[in-house]
Amino acid sequence: SLSKNAKRKTEFLHHYFGLDTGGDEYLFREYQLTTLERAIDQLPEKCREVVKMKFLLGQSLKEISSELQISVNTVQNHLARGKSLSFNYTRNNLTQSKVCKS
Repeated sequence: SLSKNAKRKTEFLHHYFGLDTGGDEYLFREYQLTTLERAIDQLPEKCREVVKMKFLLGQSLKEISSELQISVNTVQNHLARGKSLSFNYTRNNLTQSKVCKS
């Protein structure tokens, strides 16, 4: 059974990147989560902070805006940039692992 935090990360993978979490493929799911964490860690500091607040802590755009004292538009820009950078990192790493599994 996955922890609450791991379940949130799994949901994040599915909704944020459109990646299938693999059903019963627990090890591959864990690999996906580890890859996602590495992708997020590669983001620029402010972008990483916004992504974590939104998707790992579940905060609204307005809450993030208020806490970081930036506009909602800036929050959205950080999320878009974070998604693009994380998606590329994650997709490249997961694609390589699928090739190796074949």
